[in-house]
Amino acid sequence: MSIETLLRKDDFFHYYQPIYNIQEWTLVGYEVLFRSDRFNSPEQTFELAKKEKKLFELDTKSICKAAKTYSLSSFSKCEGTLFLNIFPSTLLHTQFPSFIKNVVNQVESTCRLVLEINESGKVSNFDRFSKIISMLKSIGISIAIDDLGKGNLEIKSILEYEPDFIKIDRYLIDGIAENLKKQSMLKLLKKYCGEFGIELIAEGIEQPKELAIVKSLGIEYGQGYALGKPSPLLNKIMR
Repeated sequence: MSIETLLRKDDFFHYYQPIYNIQEWTLVGYEVLFRSDRFNSPEQTFELAKKEKKLFELDTKSICKAAKTYSLSSFSKCEGTLFLNIFPSTLLHTQFPSFIKNVVNQVESTCRLVLEINESGKVSNFDRFSKIISMLKSIGISIAIDDLGKGNLEIKSILEYEPDFIKIDRYLIDGIAENLKKQSMLKLLKKYCGEFGIELIAEGIEQPKELAIVKSLGIEYGQGYALGKPSPLLNKIMR
């Protein structure tokens, strides 16, 4: 199936993985995860969209569909934070400002939006990118840096994007109960984030002992199979 056909048939859906405040044991929101039965993986889908020059269309349609589905859930704005992945090229597209303002107008009463910048795409124009980030923050949208510790994230991104959230990759969480170096790294990240008002989220928490260590280190937010698997929101829709 081509991406054009996928878009025309609206043949994709989303799973939502919960994010918790692990210090207070409260649910704070969800990360949106793209799914389609027509492709082996989201990565394959978006790579094909890039080759077919349909990446902006797929990215924005996915965001719009996910946000509308979420807006029908049982969350109020004070507790419904929605984390949406986005490519840098989408942010830099000339039609993006009008698109995202329209999305905000549709869902602002039901959820807080956080855009997770996908680091698989490169930023070609940091000056324009910075202006887009400022515009997003001015209309109430927060910014998250994804996959810190995965290996492909540049320090420049953390400094230039001025993120509201940093998400720690599974690499730093895997085996952390036995790894003092990883524990020390998380302490340093927590200190940095605390100094600059950035919220830190530990992704990929799969084992109870990992959750226990991350919590003991004072990390406020967590995400992973130990807290909740990705799933549809059908059981939460109220109308």
